[in-house]
Amino acid sequence: MSIFTKSTSSDQRISNTLSSGENADVLDEFNNSIGQIKGHEKDSAFLKRFLQLIVIGFTSKKAEMTEIIKTTSLAGTLLQILKNLSAHEENEQVIITAILCSIGALERVKQMAFQAQKDGHACGGDFIIWGESQEKLEELQRVFERSQQEISKQKGQNQEDIKPKEQQRETLVEESDTLRKEMEGFKNAALHKEMKNINQQQSNENEDLILASSDIDTTDKDGKKKKSTQKENEKQQKKDKDNEKELKGKKLKETEKEKDKLDKDKIKAQKGDQSKTMILNESAKLRKIEEEEEEKAEEIIPLKPRLIKHVFEKGVFRVSNKFKGSDNSRRFGFIADGEELFNNIPVQGKNFRAITYDEKKGIIRLGWQEIFRWIPTKAEYRITFEVDLREDAPNHTLRIFYEYEESPILFVNVPKQLKIYLAHDNLPGTKYENIIFQIPKPTKEKTGEYERLIDYNMDLSK
Repeated sequence: MSIFTKSTSSDQRISNTLSSGENADVLDEFNNSIGQIKGHEKDSAFLKRFLQLIVIGFTSKKAEMTEIIKTTSLAGTLLQILKNLSAHEENEQVIITAILCSIGALERVKQMAFQAQKDGHACGGDFIIWGESQEKLEELQRVFERSQQEISKQKGQNQEDIKPKEQQRETLVEESDTLRKEMEGFKNAALHKEMKNINQQQSNENEDLILASSDIDTTDKDGKKKKSTQKENEKQQKKDKDNEKELKGKKLKETEKEKDKLDKDKIKAQKGDQSKTMILNESAKLRKIEEEEEEKAEEIIPLKPRLIKHVFEKGVFRVSNKFKGSDNSRRFGFIADGEELFNNIPVQGKNFRAITYDEKKGIIRLGWQEIFRWIPTKAEYRITFEVDLREDAPNHTLRIFYEYEESPILFVNVPKQLKIYLAHDNLPGTKYENIIFQIPKPTKEKTGEYERLIDYNMDLSK
């Protein structure tokens, strides 16, 4: 992993020292610098020079350098300094971490970095955690694939176990059909016997009627008296029924009146709800109009474009940026080396193709044209660009990440040489900070398809 920093006079001293062969002087200076580290723990120039001395020493006097490091408490001192650095002192963290790695203390740095992460703060640079987390993610993916293979194998075994159960079920169905047919035969026999008993009973009742008809004449008078009493009873029953109907009619009218009242109250309530809904809809429309007007107003505020001089080529790089003190649109991304620089105000007839992410509205742009809006769910991480500019890569690509989450947009056919492009408002307190890493290979491909593939050379005139 390479770390980019601005070139200083101490960078030139490496090549001078290597070419002049001042190895003894380097060992002396290295010995003297060990005792001065605590007094220069936040001095970037001193730390860079110290790292250069280690590189020169191991290149020409490896045995002597190894002996010096073993016989001193250099590693422990550097680990303590790294632990005491604050989260915003990232440059110092990166340099000290590089020194520790170069003297063989990488594992101790990792242990301290992961312990700090568990305790809820950063230590040793985010790239330590990022690299280890990437390996863990790949291991989890391999475990998942093995689990899927086991599940497929188990499904095949389950299919073999199901076959005898299906045969058993078919046998039970056949036995059930046989039993049903036997039950129907039994019911038919029982019905035949019951019909025979009914016919016999009917015959007996007819004989009783014949015997009873002979007694009708003798009881005629009693019958007339009973009929008269029966008529009076029927008249009284009819009168009672009429009274009952009248009462029911009155109750029904009262119920209908109450129902009409409830319906009217319900209609009033519905009208009130409709009015509230209309008010909410109008309020939402007004908010949307205000946001659109605010966005249009920001688009006409000229931003100050910047270009970082470093050229990215022949490798895989991850770059993140953080703006401070900016209230308006602020854009960060890449532009081809040698392209003309513009701000956010379109210029007729110009071919502007910077790939940028706008932190204010989450807008991904190619030049002045909006491509997609992607606003991650959290705000504690930085947006990171990853560019694959390897010479043997089948296609040069640009991907956008938010921690481990990748955007649904993939840029292809990007130029072989790129520079960092920034554009922000011209407020006096606006600042920006880049963090740049070179990694051995691209991040593992996104699961599933991208929503859009954007060709860097697409026609922007439409």
